[in-house]
Amino acid sequence: MSTSLDLEVIKGLRELEADSDTGFVAQILNLFLSSVSERVARMETAVVRRDREGVKAEAHSLKSSSGNIGALALSALCQTLEDYGKSSSDVDPVKVMDEFSSELKNVITAIYQLPEMNQEN
Repeated sequence: MSTSLDLEVIKGLRELEADSDTGFVAQILNLFLSSVSERVARMETAVVRRDREGVKAEAHSLKSSSGNIGALALSALCQTLEDYGKSSSDVDPVKVMDEFSSELKNVITAIYQLPEMNQEN
């Protein structure tokens, strides 16, 4: 299993689902997957335009959603981008976006390896 997802966070989500059998974990993961592309596209556009406020807003949203599913390295990269958006940080947002894109691919791969994503509904 990839280290891109903190399995303790996934375990916590599974515990929330345990009594209800509602597919809660799969729903949360699918919500992340369904929204991430659009959010990333907006953040990439903001980075290219050096729109710090736009970077900050999208990074903040992605930081929260990635943290909620246990994608902690991805969440940390979002924090770096959010910090860039908050100040005249000397971080290179293009470089951080490259790292972010690579980690996002790892996260998506890890999500699809989870048993919840391989169950028929």
